[in-house]
Amino acid sequence: MDFDEKGFLGTSIDDFSKSVQTQYSKFFELSHDINELAHAVKFELKVHNRDRQEFLSATLFLRLLNGFEAVVILGIKGLLFEAKVVLRSVVESLFILKLLCEKEDFPLEYLGSSKVQSLKWMKIAHETQDPNFESLRKYATPEVMETLRKEIEQHGLKKLDVEPIAKRAGLHHFYNTQYRLLSEEVHCVPISLDPFLVQDENGELSSFDWGPKHDDLDMVLFTNVQMLLVALESITQLFEGDKKEKLEQIRQALKALTPLLGANKSHHEEDAS
Repeated sequence: MDFDEKGFLGTSIDDFSKSVQTQYSKFFELSHDINELAHAVKFELKVHNRDRQEFLSATLFLRLLNGFEAVVILGIKGLLFEAKVVLRSVVESLFILKLLCEKEDFPLEYLGSSKVQSLKWMKIAHETQDPNFESLRKYATPEVMETLRKEIEQHGLKKLDVEPIAKRAGLHHFYNTQYRLLSEEVHCVPISLDPFLVQDENGELSSFDWGPKHDDLDMVLFTNVQMLLVALESITQLFEGDKKEKLEQIRQALKALTPLLGANKSHHEEDAS
């Protein structure tokens, strides 16, 4: 066994991967089913390259699909903490994608927000004098920055904040539950370190758990499928794809998995063994 020497880059993790795919087989099966549907949909998107709404939505959908697959791969390897971090990022993309698909005027707002971010980076480049920003400093002359500042002011361009975007997309419930829970890993709050600690019967720290984890993997895979289902509903509606029957099948299969959530919860000591 080479896990202690090579960690997740070794070969002993393969046994864990096989075991976890068996233990959470129904969640992985549904993940593969919706993944295949999503890949079929991507080839049916007829994008007009001068239509901002279409090409932005299609592009973000592809990025979101990659994120969906990354969560599954990380889950198979027992990198649960990292899977949650990626999933949180993908859920944020979902809020934007749904608005892009539903609101014809949102693409301009979305593109405009990048100008606000660009001006911010220009200011940082001059403030820090970091060598990594050398090319940006050369480009960001006072004239360029002033022109960009005036454009932002003239058109009322703003930074996009996640919660208001989730509300406008009709996904505030998703923000208040899954997104907030996943944010604990991203922001590295103290409670997010608990899975890496092993305590004795007196509650004292006895060792560290550096092994693969699968607690909450069902929730992660479930949320991942939920996210992609909403994305598929939005993208197929925009491009008028006829996938209602298959999407309904996924929705019913997801509903059937709800009673299984939490059924495989284990103890950290078992994971560390």
